[in-house]
Amino acid sequence: MNTKYTTRDYSRMIRLYQKGETSSEIAKRYGVGTGTICRILKRHGLTLRPQARRLFEETMEQVIVKQYLTGASHNAIAAEFGCSRVTVRNVLLRHGQESRRRGKTLRVFTAEQEQEIVRLFDEGLTQSNIGERFGCAQTTVSKILRRHRINTKRVAGKHSGWKGGRSLRSDGYVQVLIPPDSPLAPMSKNSGYVLEHRLVLAQHLGRPLLPSETVHHIDGDRANNRIENLQLRQGKHGKGVSFVCRDCGSRNVEAMQFTET
Repeated sequence: MNTKYTTRDYSRMIRLYQKGETSSEIAKRYGVGTGTICRILKRHGLTLRPQARRLFEETMEQVIVKQYLTGASHNAIAAEFGCSRVTVRNVLLRHGQESRRRGKTLRVFTAEQEQEIVRLFDEGLTQSNIGERFGCAQTTVSKILRRHRINTKRVAGKHSGWKGGRSLRSDGYVQVLIPPDSPLAPMSKNSGYVLEHRLVLAQHLGRPLLPSETVHHIDGDRANNRIENLQLRQGKHGKGVSFVCRDCGSRNVEAMQFTET
């Protein structure tokens, strides 16, 4: 017998059940599962009342099972049919369908559904609101948007904490958000952010930086991203080469092989 309850607790559970409360209602009082309460009542010699009649007809239960098998969650089905997720679970059990482990299922969407998700996001709905409509997590919506090359940070400007897409990282570097249609977008990460010192030098050169090119801060201040404080280098800091034109001082240069004659 569960030792976390006192004799007084057991007596109260039995009394509540005998007065007409359901095992589910008692379970909510004590913050435990319905099965726990049922086991306690049985151990104290009570005969449990028959379960309430089905809330749905057989044809409707078949629809619920079908929706669940196509990826809909308990909560999404419950919201659509106006019942609790426990009712949905019981319907699935009656039809021999085990519930999926929460957080372990990848919802599969059709091409039409993904286009609808993109459309709703363009109209201003948040990822969480879209997830509620489609019965999936916000992270699933975010993955779909990124797969369609949608910048998921675009609506952040509507938030009171929005700082214009520019933030200071814990390592001292500044990162900025650039539009996905920018010529320099290939330099950004999946989040749409790029390190500001790389972006400043790329804008100065008029082209994206190569993966092999690094940018050095002359004064050592990682947040000082003025163009005069930046050096273009090949390779890691301290071992690379800083390129600059000896005649005009321009950094718009590149390394190339040549043959002496």
